[in-house]
Amino acid sequence: MTKAYLKKLVELTYDKKQQINQAHAETIASLLKRADLKKYLNTLKRVETKRTVTISSAVPLSSQQEQDFAKEFLDKTIQYRVDPTLMVGIEVTDNDIVYNNNLKQRFTSLAQHLGE
Repeated sequence: MTKAYLKKLVELTYDKKQQINQAHAETIASLLKRADLKKYLNTLKRVETKRTVTISSAVPLSSQQEQDFAKEFLDKTIQYRVDPTLMVGIEVTDNDIVYNNNLKQRFTSLAQHLGE
């Protein structure tokens, strides 16, 4: 299966709102052989990773904060998570790149520095 064909299959998986259409995905998956299915799923996962931003915070964000993030990531799907281990601050994951600005990360950095 070529990369161009995989790309086309992944494009067909999405609806007009650029959301995964489960029925399309199931139909495509049912028509593929096991090896091709694995390639399709891996490609779909890579595309979803590029389209999604995960924002983690110690407490739920306010609707204003969520609106501010939505303005920053217009072309992406935003997933919000509450992670109490962050203590204070925020962590943004965009395309497998993690941006930390939280107390947990600062304590970890401080502990590493003191351990040197």
